Amino acid sequence: MILETAKFDSNIVIGWCYESDGENAPAVLELRVDGTTITTITADKPFNAVYPDSTSNKPVGFSAKLPAFLRDGQPHRVELLEAGGRARLSKIIEGPDSRVSIGDQIYGEYHGYERGLVRGWLCRRGETLKPVLTVDGQEVECEIYLDPTHPQRGQHGFQAAIPQNSTMTLIMK
Repeated sequence: MILETAKFDSNIVIGWCYESDGENAPAVLELRVDGTTITTITADKPFNAVYPDSTSNKPVGFSAKLPAFLRDGQPHRVELLEAGGRARLSKIIEGPDSRVSIGDQIYGEYHGYERGLVRGWLCRRGETLKPVLTVDGQEVECEIYLDPTHPQRGQHGFQAAIPQNSTMTLIMK
């Protein structure tokens, strides 16, 4: 069983799941939060609907909005478990995190870390966008940060150092 996510944050989980031996039945996933199953998800959406860079329409994709209580600022363990127990993904969701999803297929997310570091990714239809960060009204230089352990930051990543306790604005160019 192969289980992958394209987006997994405190708002939504999007991905695909399928049996590599050719079994055609859609996979059923359990979504667990802090050890409690809150819903099941069927992986039956076309693959290119959840991963736009693909041309395959094989019905293996899934997406689910996550409950609002995950955005309460507290850490939560969110797990996706294939119902047969053959595949599992787990992530600690920590707030605050921010997700960008606006018109014209612009997607991204960013997260602030200790010591004033901001990392994220930003793209439009698979093309990397250059973010401009302003901190307390001053533009801050973003540098490319390609993180091979993260599917989106590995292609479209950026990072910037900002002073702690400042007001930040993200602009796409």
